[in-house]
Amino acid sequence: KRKQLQEERPELSESELTRLLARMWNDLSDKKKAKYKARENALKAQSDKKRGSDKEERGKLPESPKTAEEIWQQSVIGDYLARYKNDRGRALKAMELTWNNMEKKEKLMWIKKAAEDQKRYERELSDMRSPPSSTNASKKLKFQGEPKKAPMNGYQKFSQELLSNGELNHLPLKERMVEIGSRWQRISQAQKDHYKKLAEEQQRQYKVQLDVWLKSLSAQERAAYKEQTSNKRKSTGKVRGPNPKGKPSIQSKSDSDDDDDDDDDDDDDFNENDDDD
Repeated sequence: KRKQLQEERPELSESELTRLLARMWNDLSDKKKAKYKARENALKAQSDKKRGSDKEERGKLPESPKTAEEIWQQSVIGDYLARYKNDRGRALKAMELTWNNMEKKEKLMWIKKAAEDQKRYERELSDMRSPPSSTNASKKLKFQGEPKKAPMNGYQKFSQELLSNGELNHLPLKERMVEIGSRWQRISQAQKDHYKKLAEEQQRQYKVQLDVWLKSLSAQERAAYKEQTSNKRKSTGKVRGPNPKGKPSIQSKSDSDDDDDDDDDDDDDFNENDDDD
């Protein structure tokens, strides 16, 4: 009402306007007063909520970068407080005077620290504003009781054996795969045939187990499993095993040997023709 009255009665001073509003309030019925009070409380609650949200948002921001002087003060405040018997005001004045009289070469270390802190702030601010990672969204579904996939060929069986026994754990993943390819080239054809037969036997067992497991799923679960399998085939091309020169082409992964589940994901990583090397 105040704004409306100011427009209608521009000749009134602030004090006259206040007295007029007070008289108008006193003339209101209790019902109308209750209506205005309810509106006031609603607006106040809305304002408090907004302030709380703004405060929470500010609380999420990275710590503001410090100046060179502030970083220096943090490092010496204890000494100055002890010198001035915990009189913070005198200690701050003394520190300010010391800083102002300090030569530039003495300040250089603190200027560098301030520059590093500024970079830290910008990095954290950038990370905070980055969209959330979609890793979880792209992670494959886990189906309870799903049989563990069998190696597709002799080379993959050979690879899994070396990766699982821990013999190559001291090497980075890429170097492990290179070493496996090199060892595969050095073993005899009889040994390659042995691994090929092991892989074929495990494939037969896997297909039987998979068929039994799929029949135990509901129609909805079967459809979800088939869709996931189909999407994986479309999105991931097969990667060939070691070529005749002994340099395997591998799919880059960060944690392929961390656990059994990771081994499952490698089933399509090697071409079946590798057994003929």
